[in-house]
Amino acid sequence: MRNESRIAARRAKNKALAAKMTGKGAAEPTVPQDDKSALGYALTWYSQNTDKKQQKNWSIEYWTQKGDKDILAIFKKVPDWAFMTYGSSCRLRMREQWVDPKSDWFERRTEELKNNYTKYYEKPEEDSEKPKPRVKTIQERIADKAMEIGASLEGDIDDFAANGYMRTYKRVTKLFDISSPVAKNLLPDYERQLAELEELVGPAPKSFANAKEEDLYNQLLDGYSHIKKNQQKAYRDFVKEIVSDLRKMAVVKSRAPRKRKPKPPAQVVKYLKYKIKDDALGISSVDKTRMVDASEIFLYNTKSRRLQYYVPQDGYLLTVRGTTILNFDPEKSGQKTVRKPEEIKDLAGKTKLPIRKAFNTLKTKAIKLNGRVNADCIILGAFL
Repeated sequence: MRNESRIAARRAKNKALAAKMTGKGAAEPTVPQDDKSALGYALTWYSQNTDKKQQKNWSIEYWTQKGDKDILAIFKKVPDWAFMTYGSSCRLRMREQWVDPKSDWFERRTEELKNNYTKYYEKPEEDSEKPKPRVKTIQERIADKAMEIGASLEGDIDDFAANGYMRTYKRVTKLFDISSPVAKNLLPDYERQLAELEELVGPAPKSFANAKEEDLYNQLLDGYSHIKKNQQKAYRDFVKEIVSDLRKMAVVKSRAPRKRKPKPPAQVVKYLKYKIKDDALGISSVDKTRMVDASEIFLYNTKSRRLQYYVPQDGYLLTVRGTTILNFDPEKSGQKTVRKPEEIKDLAGKTKLPIRKAFNTLKTKAIKLNGRVNADCIILGAFL
């Protein structure tokens, strides 16, 4: 019951906070000196009550006041979505509200927007006769998409911090349709951040190899000194889930091999050369399509006077490619010379049992087959 009452109280508190942030009476927040909770509240308020266009306008306005024409020339070409959270920070600075001086996020984000977008929006040299629009490369499109998703993920991390490091993360796979190249582009930054957080929440080193390592570790502790120990672990777990999702999406999914559509029997035996009819013996070949997926085939070569018997290998069926019979067992199959060709006339139209019996009763020596069928061969029978 206690847990249920706590959950209900937390839900009521969150509902009241959301109502306070939006709608009537949602005044633009102020941030007192050194009040990090108020700073987090302000960033969340801006994300709830402004859109990407407003965020860009504030960014442009801030750097207009600063008089930095180089940054303005670049930022005017940058898409609106890239200024989420950044525009809020610009707004706080213009209102002379307190921002954390220990955090270098604003400076790093400014450099990212400058460096990553300069080359993407350069105008191509125009041809004097016909202008040729510049087409982005695949790498540039991947980088664009990665920055778009990265900006949104950074916004999620800011909301997570603003809400007291509560579990607000949703699976990346549900939020975005991220391709493998884009996930690979995003992954290194979040893996580095995760490694840093793992070192932060882990046990303190007993000793250091040199003074530089000790100094770096102290800088790490100082950089996260504003976050409580349990919040640091929650932050680590939050970033760990992002890394886990990105790793799964970075794996290239192999496409299942394409299944070949089976050819119709008429097409399989299209190029088979055989003797349709022998007038001297008065016998004709059976339909050649019956040789496809057959379990026994009997041919009679009218020139060499040999009766041929084909049996498939274990687990296979006989078939044809061009003018050759495939999948036959060379040990079980064979051919024998017929001393009295007129006896073949009695086998025409018979079932496999009498033809097989006639082959087995021949006294001549069996010879191995090569699978070739030529224009002298009558197809006596092909059976399933």
